[in-house]
Amino acid sequence: MKQPVVAPVVALVVFNQFSSFHFSVPCIIFKDIMPEQPLFDLRVCAGEVGELKSNAGLQITPEYDVTELRSADIVIVPFWRNPAERPPQPLLDELRKPTTGVHRLWACVWELMFWLMRACFLARKLQRTGNLSLTFKSVFQM
Repeated sequence: MKQPVVAPVVALVVFNQFSSFHFSVPCIIFKDIMPEQPLFDLRVCAGEVGELKSNAGLQITPEYDVTELRSADIVIVPFWRNPAERPPQPLLDELRKPTTGVHRLWACVWELMFWLMRACFLARKLQRTGNLSLTFKSVFQM
């Protein structure tokens, strides 16, 4: 009997004045690549309290906050609005907590394109084998 496939949890952290482009790339890679058979459980997390608008005026209300990073298999912080500004302390505290088996990405778009290629490989393996957990471990080892 086939085991149910459990999609790895991807936490995408978003802030006020986020880049719409840098936010959209992980959404495409980890949510929209195979809509009929999700490979990942994407969870958008508010990286700070308050209104979250992009630098182009797009406003979002994430379902999750930074505490969701504790249960994530992959954490992505794709953008920070100002290198001279310190990120919120609750986020820094969550990112600094020791974890086992969690991949944390402070990623640029090119790195995410690399992950897209890996996700495509994973999708092909899943179609052939029906086993995501073994494939995830073998494909996403860093």
